[in-house]
Amino acid sequence: MIGSLLIVFASPLITLGLWLLDGSEVATHLAREYAHIRLWSAPAVLANYAILGWFLGQQNSRVTLMILLLTNSVNIVLDLWFVVGLGMTSNGVAWASVIADYSALAFGSYLVLRQLTRLEGHFCASACWHSRLTQPCLT
Repeated sequence: MIGSLLIVFASPLITLGLWLLDGSEVATHLAREYAHIRLWSAPAVLANYAILGWFLGQQNSRVTLMILLLTNSVNIVLDLWFVVGLGMTSNGVAWASVIADYSALAFGSYLVLRQLTRLEGHFCASACWHSRLTQPCLT
């Protein structure tokens, strides 16, 4: 739902925000390009929020720190490589952030699965697919 709204309203919201900022033509062009690239990471960012919240709810702040350290480390390294090494501009910074967000999602998903195997009980996936709550989402 949120992702769909972001996609539908992305261009008008970006245009409005850039109009309100009233930057130069060059800055506006670079900012628009950056914002459109960063939209690709919205699903990963939202999923990462859920993962971080789940680990915090499990009182496991060490894992949230590890995920955030990975995100920021990947972002810093790729920023330097894309901008300094490859000569990219704000588009390089945006792509570095997208890659960092999806890297964090992969790592966080792995940690969630690992943590779930350590918990007592079992997960019944078929109950999720056939639940009255999920059926409207699947049709």
